[in-house]
Amino acid sequence: MLSATVRPAARPVLPATVWGPSNADVHVAAPPQGALMTAKPVHVRVEWSVLPPQVDAVGVALHALLSATRQEAGCRACTLATDMGTLVTMRLQEVWDSEDALRQHLRSPRFDALAGLLESAITQPRIEFVLPTGTRGLEYARGVRHGLDGSR
Repeated sequence: MLSATVRPAARPVLPATVWGPSNADVHVAAPPQGALMTAKPVHVRVEWSVLPPQVDAVGVALHALLSATRQEAGCRACTLATDMGTLVTMRLQEVWDSEDALRQHLRSPRFDALAGLLESAITQPRIEFVLPTGTRGLEYARGVRHGLDGSR
């Protein structure tokens, strides 16, 4: 199994302010007005299989693509694992700072390139977007790319 892992970006966490005379009376302060709220990270999971003769070409293209993706604003991590066998199964995982960062990525030429690589799959690719509101499939990416998610 091949695996490449990238840097998790350091994210500052604002400490909560606690008031009260004892632990029995503890209140957590709301962030100051105008303070940035931290968004929950979102995850992308893609799995697909290719024939062994395709591995070299797909692997080279994927590594170049992932290297560029790691440089995108909001990308916390981007990993690729490969299981060799009769079929070669590729598992791509990405972690984004927020759903907004993911939406930007989905509209980028790099996502177009990934979609092109998925066409080399000999099995139906499995794609999951793990969002704060739940897990979605490929329809989520289509909606974002066509402005149907209300975020444009």
